[in-house]
Amino acid sequence: MPVLDAYRAADDGILAIYPQNRHLLPKRGLLLDHLAQGLS
Repeated sequence: MPVLDAYRAADDGILAIYPQNRHLLPKRGLLLDHLAQGLS
């Protein structure tokens, strides 16, 4: 049963959440950059 449909967020696709204050592995950073370019 849906609740509060009027306040439902739009489905924007894929989200990547990672900590900003930690060192990001180069491979992961390259993947996120590639995905951001491809999905925008």
